[in-house]
Amino acid sequence: MHTKRKGNISEAKVLTSFVEKQIPILMPWGENERYDFVVEMDGFQRIQVKTAKENCGVLSFRSCSTRVNSKGNIRTFYTEKDIDFFGVYAPINNKVYLVPIRSCNKGGEVTLRIKSSKNNQKKRIRWAVDFEF
Repeated sequence: MHTKRKGNISEAKVLTSFVEKQIPILMPWGENERYDFVVEMDGFQRIQVKTAKENCGVLSFRSCSTRVNSKGNIRTFYTEKDIDFFGVYAPINNKVYLVPIRSCNKGGEVTLRIKSSKNNQKKRIRWAVDFEF
């Protein structure tokens, strides 16, 4: 499936979650904003939608945007100046997670565990269930 189609599906799933909870949604005009939409929830919150991949019981998504120019791929990492939350859709379990940007590492990949690790590690695990929306 084309990445644009995956993104559209994820955005529709995340938007649906807010609509079902009767949370007002504001959509930006055009596609030049760092966020996908804004919700009115404890003030105004900027949401950036991501699609999670699953590998060995771990969901992951990138905390950056990627664009291509003549010099190759350029990644721009999201910060608290850009967004408040990642709205993450996981096709593997058809769930939506709302992950605050402040709880994410400052660049690269964000992981959420959906199954216990094989070595039964308990510390420093970011459980997906804690961010279920």
